[in-house]
Amino acid sequence: MRKRLLASLMVMILLLSLFPVSALAVERDKGSETPVACAVTEGCTLQAGHECECLLPDEPETTEDDPAPADNVMSGNCGLYDYINKEYTDTVKWALTANDADGYTLTISGNGPMGNAYITEDNVSSGEPEWHYSREKITRVVIQDGVTSVGAKSFKNYTNLKTVVLPASITKIGQDSFYGSGITSITLPANLTTIEPQAFYKCSSLNGTISVPVGVVSIPSYTFAATGISSIEFNGAVTEIGVNAFMGCSSLTSITLPDTVTTIAPGAFSNCIQLESCVFPENPQFTKISKETFKGCTKLEEVLIPSSVTEIAESAFQGCTNLKRVVLSNNLNTIGSMAFKDASLMEGVYIPASLSSIPENNQIFKGMANNSIIYLGSSDLISLMLQSKANPTSTSNGFDSEKTSLAVTDGGTFAADTKFESGKLATPIKEGSIFDGWYENEGCTGTAVTNSTAGKTYYAKWIELKSDAISMEYGSTQTLPTIEGVTLSNWQSSDSTIDSIEDDQLKANKVGKTTITATATTEAGGTGTLTVNVEVTPMRIIYGKADTTQNDDGIGRPYITYALNDDGTAPKFSDLLGFYPVKKGSQNGTYEADIAKDKIDLKPGIGDDSDVYYVYQNDVSGNIIQTDTLPTHPTTDADGNPHSIRVELKLKNPNYRFCTVGTNWEPGDTIILYVTCYENGMNEVDLYLEGDSSPLETFEGDREYEYTGQGIVPTARDLTTLYTKGTNTDHSITSFTAHFHAVQEGTAFSGTHLYNQTNSQLTADTLKAIAPTELGVYSFVINGYSKDTKTYCYSSRRYSIVMGNPKGEPTFDKVSSGVELSTITLSGSMKNAAGIEVAGTFSWDDGDQTVERGKSYAWTFTPDDTDHYNKATGTAVVWPSSSGGGSSSGSFTVSVDSGKNGSVTVSPKRAEKGDTVTITVKPNEGYELDKLVVTGKNGGEIKLTNEGGGKYTFKMPASRAEIEASFAKIEAEPKLPFADVSSGDWYYDAVVYVYKNGLMDGTGPAAFAPTTVLTRSMAAQVLWNLADSPAVPGTAGFTDVPSDAWYAGAVNWSASRGIVTGYSTGAFGPEDAVTREQLAAMLYRYAGTPEPTGSLDGFNDKDAVSDYAADALCWAVDEGLLTGKGGGWLNPAGTATRAEMAAILMRFTESHN
Repeated sequence: MRKRLLASLMVMILLLSLFPVSALAVERDKGSETPVACAVTEGCTLQAGHECECLLPDEPETTEDDPAPADNVMSGNCGLYDYINKEYTDTVKWALTANDADGYTLTISGNGPMGNAYITEDNVSSGEPEWHYSREKITRVVIQDGVTSVGAKSFKNYTNLKTVVLPASITKIGQDSFYGSGITSITLPANLTTIEPQAFYKCSSLNGTISVPVGVVSIPSYTFAATGISSIEFNGAVTEIGVNAFMGCSSLTSITLPDTVTTIAPGAFSNCIQLESCVFPENPQFTKISKETFKGCTKLEEVLIPSSVTEIAESAFQGCTNLKRVVLSNNLNTIGSMAFKDASLMEGVYIPASLSSIPENNQIFKGMANNSIIYLGSSDLISLMLQSKANPTSTSNGFDSEKTSLAVTDGGTFAADTKFESGKLATPIKEGSIFDGWYENEGCTGTAVTNSTAGKTYYAKWIELKSDAISMEYGSTQTLPTIEGVTLSNWQSSDSTIDSIEDDQLKANKVGKTTITATATTEAGGTGTLTVNVEVTPMRIIYGKADTTQNDDGIGRPYITYALNDDGTAPKFSDLLGFYPVKKGSQNGTYEADIAKDKIDLKPGIGDDSDVYYVYQNDVSGNIIQTDTLPTHPTTDADGNPHSIRVELKLKNPNYRFCTVGTNWEPGDTIILYVTCYENGMNEVDLYLEGDSSPLETFEGDREYEYTGQGIVPTARDLTTLYTKGTNTDHSITSFTAHFHAVQEGTAFSGTHLYNQTNSQLTADTLKAIAPTELGVYSFVINGYSKDTKTYCYSSRRYSIVMGNPKGEPTFDKVSSGVELSTITLSGSMKNAAGIEVAGTFSWDDGDQTVERGKSYAWTFTPDDTDHYNKATGTAVVWPSSSGGGSSSGSFTVSVDSGKNGSVTVSPKRAEKGDTVTITVKPNEGYELDKLVVTGKNGGEIKLTNEGGGKYTFKMPASRAEIEASFAKIEAEPKLPFADVSSGDWYYDAVVYVYKNGLMDGTGPAAFAPTTVLTRSMAAQVLWNLADSPAVPGTAGFTDVPSDAWYAGAVNWSASRGIVTGYSTGAFGPEDAVTREQLAAMLYRYAGTPEPTGSLDGFNDKDAVSDYAADALCWAVDEGLLTGKGGGWLNPAGTATRAEMAAILMRFTESHN
């Protein structure tokens, strides 16, 4: 190889010695021209007539004939260039072989990057690649796995190169790598992160779709310019499109830019003559459309500028002769000269009032269609568009006055589907106003016009639609709003369950907030929509009758005395205490019941359909109960004297608010009653069951009962023998009332009764028929009352219905060999506490095991009804230790003492020495295992192995084994009200933390919305909560933060602290998504901008971090608040979710407290 290169060098020297000296002189003269520095591409020399393409000096040409590969193979080195030894290193090698198409295949192999060609360092140039002399015949390049980059200029101007195969190991394609080559397609490797400028520039045969890998964040200058590609797919986080990156792509028809893009450089898509549409990124950091970006795109028909854009630079869309529709950003403040010049098919355009800067000699909309109309959001824009009133045809003006007219909308905008037509004035819209016609004078007097004349200016007339918000109490009605000079019709409510419109009246149906709308019509025929905010507040109600013999702290308390009804029940609440709407009292500032209105009938109960319930201490049982009835026994002290019980009357119905009597009234959810159940001369007698020697005071048995689907009565005693016995009389009461009541809020049970029953009627089946069946806490009461004998009796029992625990064992065919456990089918049935079969399925916990002789295997029964039944577990031996059914003489028993508050099962219950015994521990709800000890015959402790999942194993000793277990109560975790957050979620602990500490709440009933994107207003509110909601010093003046917005205080406080800032338009963007780097910046400022000590060097996209967020992200990463998204990516422009915010808050507060 070295000999061949030496021979080639000698030929070059000989040819140069024969070259005419005059020719060389001419070349030197050409090279002596003074180059003009190019600000776009290094090495570019701008020549006369240059417009948008860089001219780079050609690499040295050679005239040596192509040396044919010896033995069909040539090879050499092409690793990084060694500038000391002036050769390419051997970490990467090349081999040239002849192929069947009368050309060469170049194969690149090795590990690491290729060397760059024609790159100079310290006056030493790497020169051409070693295969350069064969470039005319190289038709195929195959780079093998292990090579990490394509060297710069390696294949520049290889016009016969058609095919390139790039491996997954390639991460970089160097500058000019394939510049001017003949490749027809390219597949960019998935691991590619860097494409350098002009990599595929002037590859005119390159066509089809280019798919940009996820790791590429920049498409630099001229990358795909002057190619034949028809489409491009962005798969990752591209943030920048470079200068002229796609210039002159004559087959490109459409482009959709990802939302990660923040910068589109000048000329990026200029002269893409087939480009018909472009979808811009929705990114708050994408604020500018640069110079000549779409210049000369003659087929572009529509442009929708996103709201983030504040500037459109000069000539951005110049020469887009097919452009018909342009929608400008409402935040736009600058348009450069000739931005839309020569859009000859555009009949109309709206310029928002936000525009404040137009250069002189602007010609922005010169060349629009005949009779076209430019709509201006404000009259201030007239002077910007018409800078030379004296000479309407002057080039300093932004339009052709002989072809175009102006129309001032005075703050009005246009619907998204508005079609502008030449000569016809379009109808604008304005929130809160009705459009009332176009006029030829600013005072909007005279006759309205509908058609335009070129050179004239028109003004929109508006009638303001405004009505104060409505606040009304539940149950009330009021007349609908009116506006002078406007007819309001077709009234609608956005939520008729809150308020409805009936007979031209607004009726309040339930508490809540909503809106009502009406079609507004002016006398001139203009129409619009009136929207009125409506809030329905609770009806304030107050009791209208009750004894008020004493006051507590100046607030009237109702004192109620009543006797039991004939059936032993308490009187109806409404018979004792009537509630009415309030009215102003006779004295200033007082309120009283308006008894002229209908009485409010409040239904007691614990169920969802009730209005109120009672909370009091039962002075018989001593329990605090929540129930639907007043005490059903006389309230007397130990001496039999009547006394009052303090009863809290709790309001459940949100449509009401209690008000107490007197001047110090306050709306609330609770009224305190003092209740006395008493009848003069009444004596208590005891309840007995036939054969008992002592009174029936409490029922026997456990207080917790498992769910069975049937009514549960908390006693097994036969109540048909019930009778009363007093000091002087027996059987004084012969009829009884049985009650079941819910006594805990959340128990959905409205209460049931059996009235005036003889003892023989109180059968178990009769009681079970009215007993509660669902989970909850209940009270069972038996009482009686006799007016004739002046006696009463009473006995109660509080109990709970809890989740059922199915009992039973699975059945299966035992085996006598080591088969896979999953092949053994489990069947059988499980039953509840009432012996009723529970539907469900059996399964092995680990079916992939191979069965061993004598070993126990865990199974689980999963009920179909998991709302009422727990899972059941157990173990079974499927390959017995010995044949036969009986126990051998060498087996020993295993006994269990599990104590209370949990269960312990063991399998097998007899075992031989060395057998594995499995213990299954299951604590009751709210308890955990405290101690588990296994001892042998002499009290020695036997080693236990924790198998997980509540299972433990030990080896059976040569004696009986005793198992002792105890359970301890655990402190309950705060119960989350969110249905979309489960204990298995990665963010569960964080959500518990922020909810418990009042830092974050839900987004609605039972919803935390963990995957919802965090907005700027949410972030401000959370940081305000973190600071304990301090006082707000004043308003920050953001145009889109209403003073009554739920987040207004948080945003204004955050702005005063410098934690958040607004946009240059004066807006805050409360509903804009927060990016990860924005969130880091907010936390960093909240923490006082400490000195950052971390580094972002470990992240692939560190260069994508915005300058303002660099220190914040360094600090957040170092503090452990933010972590990468995997694969070495930080994703600074990615959005943050509410779950991520919860996790970051927990880390932050735990590390700073």
